[in-house]
Amino acid sequence: MRLKDVTEFCPAFAGAARNDAVAFVPMEALRYDSITQQEIPFEEARGKYTYFAEGDLLFAKVTPCFENGNIAVADNLKGGIGFGSSEIFVLRAKPGLNNRYLFYVVQASPFRDGGCATMCGVGGLKRMSPLFPRIFEWDVPSEEAQRQIADYLDEKTAAIDLRVTVLEQKLAAYKRLKASVINRAVTRGLDPKVKLKDSGVDWIGKIPAGWEIMRLKTVWSNAETGKRPTDDDEDVLSIGGEHIQDGTFCLDNPRYVSANTYRCSKGKISVGDLLIVKDGATIGKCMYVHNMPADKMLLNEHVYRLCVEKFYYYWLESSGAQYWFRSNNMTTAQESIPQNTLYALPTIIPPVNERKAIVAYLDEKTAAIDSRVSVLTREIELYKKLKRSLINEVVTGKRIVS
Repeated sequence: MRLKDVTEFCPAFAGAARNDAVAFVPMEALRYDSITQQEIPFEEARGKYTYFAEGDLLFAKVTPCFENGNIAVADNLKGGIGFGSSEIFVLRAKPGLNNRYLFYVVQASPFRDGGCATMCGVGGLKRMSPLFPRIFEWDVPSEEAQRQIADYLDEKTAAIDLRVTVLEQKLAAYKRLKASVINRAVTRGLDPKVKLKDSGVDWIGKIPAGWEIMRLKTVWSNAETGKRPTDDDEDVLSIGGEHIQDGTFCLDNPRYVSANTYRCSKGKISVGDLLIVKDGATIGKCMYVHNMPADKMLLNEHVYRLCVEKFYYYWLESSGAQYWFRSNNMTTAQESIPQNTLYALPTIIPPVNERKAIVAYLDEKTAAIDSRVSVLTREIELYKKLKRSLINEVVTGKRIVS
């Protein structure tokens, strides 16, 4: 049966005009099985935003929000109706279709993979074709079977989600510990009895008496960026902000440039480089290049490349430096760190021997923490895969519930 036969796709509001407030759901407020409601006057929302009502299924039509599972059933809506982002699709179950069962159908691989295959667009923001939800076909079980499937998956996925929540809390605690260890070492050194002095910078506070504060431009002469990626069938990996996560390369969605572009460009990446995200969602995030996942790699225009001692990587990762970036970026279409802002960053400069000792200490301590973080991250991903597999098997009938 086709989805359009058992649901209404993005129904229009057909009621009378109202003078009260109703629920409002921007894109960032739609998450997996969860909606954070805001309020908006009905007259401001009607005709401008996507309409939905109590019990409707909402799901993101853009990437990566859809793949991330931003899908939820609308309930407890203020005024019984709501409006949301234009990047949200709405499905209203007709009589005979359980909306919680529909919630799981939209997550299962036939719908998820089929919807992703129809996505098109530019600039990293691709949208699902509105035709796909209408023509999607699957075998719809009886109402009683739908209820059993929904109840079974509600119970089993809730148990998995609880375990994931516990693991994510542990993961967050280790990341806070790492940040604390780094911040303490780069601002106070390794001697707990060292004499301190006022740094002259409020957000840095006191530092060891023998240390200096200078602008970051004294540490290096030039911060390079690279070129915009071209076609995905080219030769050289192009590294952007989305590829720098937790101090390492994440290449789940690789981009490329041509070998000719690589030869003619600045921003070639080498072992020992310090990379810092210039703009975008991960602005200010850093990594020190320990190894190269490819022989040739080129930054795109959203990442700086710096040739400095590793101590300054740890300084840029400290809470103080990250505070500076958040407080001094320029906001146009998106937040950005201009080169002169980067150069103006107040930077702690210990003597050379202390810098080397701090780097050795932090390499050891952070490696131990990173190892534990890696174990937790893999365990979380395994549970998430288990959840996706469970939903897929039950919805497609590979696993029978009763």
